[in-house]
Amino acid sequence: MKKKNILFIIILIVLVGLVFFYFNFFKKKEYNFQTVKIERGEITKTISTTGTLKYIKSVIVYPNIAGIVDKVYVDFNTRVRKGQLLATLNNASYKIALKKAEQNIIQSSNSMVNYAKEYKDILKLYEAGFKSENELSTARYNYENAEASYKTALLEYENAKLNYEYSFITSPIDGIIVNKAIDSGTNVTTTTPLFTLASGLNELEIEALVDETEIGNVKIGLPVSFSVGAFPNKTFSGKVRQIRLNPQTIQNIVNYTVVIKVDEKEKNLLAGMTASIDIVIESKENVLKVPSTALRFQPSKDMLPKKKPDNVPSKEGRKERKSIDKDVRVLWVYDKNTKEIKPLAVKTGLSDGKNVEIIPVKDENIEGLEVIIASITKDKKQTTTNPMMFGPQPPRR
Repeated sequence: MKKKNILFIIILIVLVGLVFFYFNFFKKKEYNFQTVKIERGEITKTISTTGTLKYIKSVIVYPNIAGIVDKVYVDFNTRVRKGQLLATLNNASYKIALKKAEQNIIQSSNSMVNYAKEYKDILKLYEAGFKSENELSTARYNYENAEASYKTALLEYENAKLNYEYSFITSPIDGIIVNKAIDSGTNVTTTTPLFTLASGLNELEIEALVDETEIGNVKIGLPVSFSVGAFPNKTFSGKVRQIRLNPQTIQNIVNYTVVIKVDEKEKNLLAGMTASIDIVIESKENVLKVPSTALRFQPSKDMLPKKKPDNVPSKEGRKERKSIDKDVRVLWVYDKNTKEIKPLAVKTGLSDGKNVEIIPVKDENIEGLEVIIASITKDKKQTTTNPMMFGPQPPRR
């Protein structure tokens, strides 16, 4: 009796194994396909980078002389005109030096006039034979020396006047004060920045770095779109203005500076903001497109119908096609009615990294077809009876 029970259990185990083997290895798997429609739209190829907004024309004002700031007449964001007084340095010593230089001019001028008269008188007497040549030479020397002293006094006066005028700090351009680094009492030297002026708040440009592998696609005049953190939901525009030839190597990567002029109509942008930039290399509208993942999808053998479709090329045909046109790719179309997939040969065009332009190889309308981008195996939930137990089972609690 025990032998019969053991034999029965062995046979039952073998049957269970055969059933398991059948369901896992012989029964055809069923799949769910994730699809998208072939549709028309715009594809834009861009080069993405980042850069910093800067004023197109900005000037840093430095003093020409050292001193202590006496008064400041402007503040941040003040609009100024060229030549307008911005600040003054303490100029008491320069005023004294200027007055002293004026007195030196008067003295040297009087001395020169006296020596000139003396020289003329001695020259007349020398010609009449009443003065010696030595006396004439002495008079000429005194006159020439007085004349040189007068010219030196004039130069000293100009220098003193210039230093005095330098104590008045004026604006070199029409613009706006975007930075003020001084207040009354600040001690400054000729290397101390006093003010930064911008010619206009809306006259901005961006300096961006582009990798050497992509710089060949960048041309002057290409349109640019960018965004800034302050306005994440708004896109701003500009154009490539300049491509600088001097390379910059950062972490062993060679980059080139591309200068982008921001559209003057754009408001609210400020210098110093970081911009996320897309340089538009090429753009096409109203073209057929699919996600690039559709071109990467490759079906397994059990996904394909048993009968090989007519439009699937043989290995030799595929090699020949590849040699003829490297842009020919295969999309897999899903027929929801027959639950089957079939290949669709297309040529590829412009790509933006996410979507790819496609052109049908044959003259056919493919817009609206469902193409596969991914697949997953169906998990069928089946209610089965445990073969190790016989008879009706009590309900589970």
